[in-house]
Amino acid sequence: MGDIAINMNNSVERAFKIIEVMAKSDGPCELKAIAKQTELPASTAYRFLQSLMKLQYVKQDENQRYFLTFKVVELANHVRRQSNLITIGQPHLKELSLKCGESAFMAVEENMTALYVCSIEGPALTVKTFQRIGHQAPLHGTGVGKILLSDMTDEEIKRYAETTGLKKYTEKTITSLNGLLAEINKIRKQGYAIDDEECELGAKCVAAPVRDYTGKIVAAISASGPTVRITDEKCAEMIKATIETANQISKSLGYNNIM
Repeated sequence: MGDIAINMNNSVERAFKIIEVMAKSDGPCELKAIAKQTELPASTAYRFLQSLMKLQYVKQDENQRYFLTFKVVELANHVRRQSNLITIGQPHLKELSLKCGESAFMAVEENMTALYVCSIEGPALTVKTFQRIGHQAPLHGTGVGKILLSDMTDEEIKRYAETTGLKKYTEKTITSLNGLLAEINKIRKQGYAIDDEECELGAKCVAAPVRDYTGKIVAAISASGPTVRITDEKCAEMIKATIETANQISKSLGYNNIM
């Protein structure tokens, strides 16, 4: 097992070494030059380049020289967007947590899941299963996830349902396509989502969309706590506070169409 891990680490290091060499180059690179600068045998460098081409991170020009594609730039932009979201959103999430007396979170969509990128713990530390930085949660079973789905077309939601199978997490999880589409349509109209034990028993949350300057939903934020503490009255207060906080973050991202 240890040998396998070492080999995998070596492979990752070699692949990134090749990417770094190409990124620093003034133009397309020949195989010989890449092999020399990475101190790899030409056959090894060629093998890695073929893998990177298959993943569409590398292409060849008419002279069989290699160059990086804009897929690398896309990754960098994705990281930069998340970093900006966290920097701007974190102080607002802290205020939301204080207002509600509960935990507050921010998530983005990644590979058909809700990826948590910012987390502010509330006083009780009761919501523990999914809402941690770097953890992923189902789109159809969480408040933030349903907000992220609401920016997709019905056809995209259908593809999501077909891909994931709408896994059941609790008795309250939405597991039918028609049920999910009806819920998303409701969320689009009211501007917020509620997760009432749909992903985790004993946990309830309200979520609202964060939009960029184009109006696209780039993230979702939520306030979450135990069901025993979130009464109907408190839930209404949390909805108001969460929407207001989401609007503040959206405004900081250049979105101006706020009522």
